[in-house]
Parts: sequence; structure tokens; C-alpha cells
Amino acid sequence: MGVTCISLITGVFSVEKLYDGASSSWCWRNFVPVTNTISDELGQILDKLLQFQPIHRYSSAQEVLQALSLLPPISTQIPPTLHLDTLIPVTVLSSASQTSKIEIYYIKLELLLKSQKWKEADLETWKLLCMALNKPLEVKITSSEINLINCE
Repeated sequence: MGVTCISLITGVFSVEKLYDGASSSWCWRNFVPVTNTISDELGQILDKLLQFQPIHRYSSAQEVLQALSLLPPISTQIPPTLHLDTLIPVTVLSSASQTSKIEIYYIKLELLLKSQKWKEADLETWKLLCMALNKPLEVKITSSEINLINCE
């Protein structure tokens, strides 16, 4: 779980980059994008999830949830001038490329995820998949169709 968390936070999905074998330590903090802020408390939770010896890790998911619940609250407000349904082109909002080759914009999904609106983000993901496959929302998508999505 810890490796998954740091991969998602850093955007690096190669354990070899996130773990320094020479010093036997995780160097994930070096890869956190400057636009993300990770509190020391969250960093300590992640570090405990990544401990080599299981005895030094959390003993259960419930224990992790308890530790996370003790973190100070963060602001999840989207700026009032930005409305999710009337977005300006993503190139104005971000230097990162957040469109696909077929001109699907992902900024709404990114904002929903940053705002921790998980159900809305799940629905937006479904909409984007259907759009990429040129399918109506009410139709099921098969695993073989996922390979048809034109991705970089």
C-alpha cells in the first residue's frame, strides 16, 4: 500500500527510482512535484507504510486509517472563479499536458481528485472512457476495449 501511495503522489511508477538500494532507503520525497505539498505527518505515515520489516509497519488497514484521521485538515476548496463544467482550455491552467491525443480534457478529473470528490471523479473517469471509445454512458466497456483507447 505504501509503494502504491508514493507512486501516485510522485507520478513515478518504477520502484527502482523510488528506492535507493545503496543506502537501503526510500527516496520518494525527491520525486514529489513542486505543486504538491506533503505534510511531515503524512510523510511519516507513508514512511511507516514503507518500512522493510513488517513489525515496524502498521498492523492493519484500520490502524492506517486511524493515523490518517489524526492528520490536520487540509483545504479542499476549488477556487470560486473556477467552475468544473465551464473550464477554459487546459493549457491556460497548467503547464502539464492533460489532454489525450483525441483532445479529451482531463482537468475536471484532476480537480475532482484534488478536491477528494471520489464519487464524482469516478463518474468523470467513466465519462472520459466512454468519450474515448465513442460509446454512450449506459453501455458496458469490456477489458478488450480498453486497449482500443488511443493513449500515449
